[in-house]
This record gives sequence, structure tokens and C-alpha cells, in this order.
Amino acid sequence: MTVKTRYGTVDETALQAFLDDFDTGSILQAVSNLDRVAYGIGQMQEELRNLYRMSEDLMADGMNETGHEVPDSESIWMLAEDISTAAWEWPDLIDEAIEIADEVTKLAPAPDAEWDDEE
Repeated sequence: MTVKTRYGTVDETALQAFLDDFDTGSILQAVSNLDRVAYGIGQMQEELRNLYRMSEDLMADGMNETGHEVPDSESIWMLAEDISTAAWEWPDLIDEAIEIADEVTKLAPAPDAEWDDEE
């Protein structure tokens, strides 16, 4: 059976399960997590620009030693390592957001139910 709600026709059983078990706060948490991912992507872009500049300089210098030393924490390889490890949690955060959306899609009425296709 279906129920007409202010947000469309939904499956009645799924709606009851949604009302009983779904935590709407999980959506806001997903938004917050995706904000972290978006911020991290911006940071990664800037770090990649720096890595590009450093790589270009290194290519121009070739095997010539410059006599200028930087600490390991500022080295090209450390920057590359930081870039490669910064995003390790992003796939999990994105998957969590998808899982939340998948939970809400369970509200869809059965394919053989009558749909109100007015758009």
C-alpha cells in the first residue's frame, strides 16, 4: 500500500520503518562530513599546485645540487606523501552519505503501485 505525503507517494510499510528507525540527524552529519571532504579537496588542489611548482623547479635544476637545503618536513617527497594520505577517509565519508540516501530511497512505492506522475 502507499501513502500520499507532502513529499510524494511513499510505501506505507517503508514509511513506518522510516518513522521508527531513521535518524534525520545522520543527514546533517553527512553534510558536515562532505563539507570536510570539499574543504580537503580545496587544500589538496593547492598542495598539488605547490607540488607542480616544485616538480618544475626540480626538472629545471636536473641533477645540479643547489646548496640550498630544506628540512624533510618541507621536502617535495613529504608534500607528495601528505597529498597521498590526506584523502584516505574521503571514500568512507562519501559512502556513508550514499548509504543514507539509499535508506531514504526505500520509501519508494512498489513498481506496480499507482504513481502520481504530475510534474
